[in-house]
Amino acid sequence: MYQQPPSNQNVPTYTPPEQPYSQYPQPPPQDYPSYPPPPYQQPPQPKRKRRIWLWIVVIVALIVVYQVGHAAITDISATSQAIQPPAATDIPTLAPTATPLTNKDAITKEVQADITAASLTGDVIQAGYGKKDNAFALVGLKPPLTMSKDEQLTLVLTDCFDGQKAIWTDPLLAHIGSMEVFVFTQDSQGLPVTVGDCILHPYNASLIDWNSTDALTAWNNKAYEDMTP
Repeated sequence: MYQQPPSNQNVPTYTPPEQPYSQYPQPPPQDYPSYPPPPYQQPPQPKRKRRIWLWIVVIVALIVVYQVGHAAITDISATSQAIQPPAATDIPTLAPTATPLTNKDAITKEVQADITAASLTGDVIQAGYGKKDNAFALVGLKPPLTMSKDEQLTLVLTDCFDGQKAIWTDPLLAHIGSMEVFVFTQDSQGLPVTVGDCILHPYNASLIDWNSTDALTAWNNKAYEDMTP
């Protein structure tokens, strides 16, 4: 174990003599040359940092405003287009409706003109209009009749169809009460002999589609009334 040496209490302590500070002489004053103060210089301004983020914000705001404005204009344009009235279309001019004839003489002439235009196959053809609103076409065959029965039937069904169609498709003859096509010849004594006959009234005439049927079909379907043979 470490032991401290015994202290010697009899050893004298050295104390340095106190000397006044005045014993040290003051240095002589020195004259320093005077210099003029430096000219005033404005401290440099700190460089402004370009605020790029501010320009970004402005650009983004402009884009948003443009998109909103463009969308609003598009909506308004679409709405205006939706509510625009339809463009005026040209109204087709309707053909004047023919007024049916009521005068007997005018009806007679119209019936004769229609039968002539139908080009029936008889030798002598006469058409007219009677007192009971009945139109007729008389188809005469010169004697002696040399045609076979089949040839006679073909002539009858053809002239019946063409004569009836000519009358019932004429809007001027809407007041016709009936139409008869009578095909005849003469015997050796000059008396009429019936070869064929067909009568048609307005109701049954309206049931026939004259543009989609033919003479043979109409005859086989018994489209006429009082058919002979």
